[in-house]
Amino acid sequence: MEIKKIAVIGGGLMGRQIALCASIHGVDATVYDLKPEVLEAVDKWEKEYMAGRIAKGRMTEAQVAEAESRFHIVGDLAEAVKDVDCVIEAIIEVQEVKASVIRQLDKLIRKDCIIATNSSAMVSSLFADCMEDPSRLCNMHFYNPALVMKFVEVVQGPHTSTETAQAVYDLALKMEKKPIWQKKEIAGFAGNYLIGGLIERARYLVENGYCTPQEVDTAQEYGFNHKMGTFRMNDLTGIDLGFTMMKTRYERTGKKPDMYDVYEQMVKENKLGRKTGIGFYDYRTNPNGEAPASEVIDVTPYRDLNKIAVIGGGLMGRQIALCAAICGVDATVYDLKPEVLEAVDKWEKEYMAGRIAKGRMTEAQVAEAESRFHIVGDLEAAVKDVDCVIEAIIEVKDVKASVIRQLDKLIRKDCIIATNSSYMVSSLFADCMEDPSRLCNMHFYNPALVMKFVEVVQGPHTSTETAGAIFKLAKRMGKMPIWQKKEIAGFAGNYLVAGLSQRAKYLVQNGYCTAQEVDTALEFGFNHKMGVFRMNDLTGIDLSFTMMKATYERTGEKPDMYDIYEQMVKENKLGRKTGHGFYDYV
Repeated sequence: MEIKKIAVIGGGLMGRQIALCASIHGVDATVYDLKPEVLEAVDKWEKEYMAGRIAKGRMTEAQVAEAESRFHIVGDLAEAVKDVDCVIEAIIEVQEVKASVIRQLDKLIRKDCIIATNSSAMVSSLFADCMEDPSRLCNMHFYNPALVMKFVEVVQGPHTSTETAQAVYDLALKMEKKPIWQKKEIAGFAGNYLIGGLIERARYLVENGYCTPQEVDTAQEYGFNHKMGTFRMNDLTGIDLGFTMMKTRYERTGKKPDMYDVYEQMVKENKLGRKTGIGFYDYRTNPNGEAPASEVIDVTPYRDLNKIAVIGGGLMGRQIALCAAICGVDATVYDLKPEVLEAVDKWEKEYMAGRIAKGRMTEAQVAEAESRFHIVGDLEAAVKDVDCVIEAIIEVKDVKASVIRQLDKLIRKDCIIATNSSYMVSSLFADCMEDPSRLCNMHFYNPALVMKFVEVVQGPHTSTETAGAIFKLAKRMGKMPIWQKKEIAGFAGNYLVAGLSQRAKYLVQNGYCTAQEVDTALEFGFNHKMGVFRMNDLTGIDLSFTMMKATYERTGEKPDMYDIYEQMVKENKLGRKTGHGFYDYV
């Protein structure tokens, strides 16, 4: 069935945009509202919006006239839904009101007409008993603003026919949206279910003093390529809206959400985000927002770390050292294998030649950086008189512990040791040092020469002076570091994204949607530059499976999609590096 003619019930901001979007893309669309003043507002808004499209050169006068010939405003419900193929309900989010309207519509529409509810949270099965034939009922959830946002969720309930879901999905495609076809219902739908895992963890980190809201956003934006972090997005959508949702949840569950009191106080103080000029960020002097003075990281003038040694000449270690050398820090790479050091030397020369060829550095700049970059095969010589040693070796606890003990006997008494482990907190190695106050985490993200995000994690044994000096070093290296004041397994970044990743894998494992649909939800619904599975293809399916395997062995509980990842590794479908993963790159 092809949907050529629709009616949208509700002339609010969402309803009117859905209807106009449809008419722009060739679908006959009628807006109905029971309030005459709302319909007058719709008429005025539509004319102003379309005039703006002409003024900006996005549509010609002829195209606007054609679209407007398909856009109708009607104040009589029976007339509005007469002979339409689909009715989209876009009214107030109150279950009883929606049920009443759907019952009324079922008596007025054609027997083959579809009803799609645009509810942002209520699954259509809640209204299945409102229709004589519920197979013609489904969810069609547009994201706000509907004229701009590409993402649409089509949700097939247990009562919904495949023909109905297909027709609504095709309608979304006709409207040039990026829809997903969710094959099973879940509260809040796939998008909100996914992002809920991220939001809950973001608020947990702030509520419990691990980091600030701005540091959480830094982790998301610079560590995982999200266009907007949780709190920056909250400022955009409105702190009052966020608080309303938290309050509803609190009333329903009896459990106070993390940061409830913070949001409540912000609402009282009219700190609602962009619309009032201040929220988690201050937009009054900078339209892009600045961190309020109370949230700015400790700026005490910690000591400079001018000379470092990196232990481990692998891809991560060599990149950390070269990044430091390029940024003015004397850096030595040590590895116990001569062949690794030879590979480092060859790689460094080729990389720097490439920088010259691409015009990113001059020959003089490269020569200066290379004068600060050293490759040494003797550990004692490598760490002699350095200010900081960064450990970047294999992720095996006993091996790291042995190396840190050895280092502690060789370095100066005021030298800092920073471990680049991607998940092991430095307190695991505190007993390896005579003075553990000089030990902390400094977690670079891969590839270290490109990725801006660095996590500085202050353990219970770590002095503020140590963490501050490492934070300052990261800034000097051109990074966007966060200073995590307490340890958490996997650190803030991995803790955050794990909530998202776990829910993404749950949806695929349990047949709600495909891996590609999960990515569509994140990329087009929440402005993430990369969805979970596209990111997995970039970092390597084998790396993801190794982490899943470690979790399985530690907990005895098999992670969702474990068997899928295991099979992909067996078939060498490792993502970008082999040309095949969740996506095909050949």
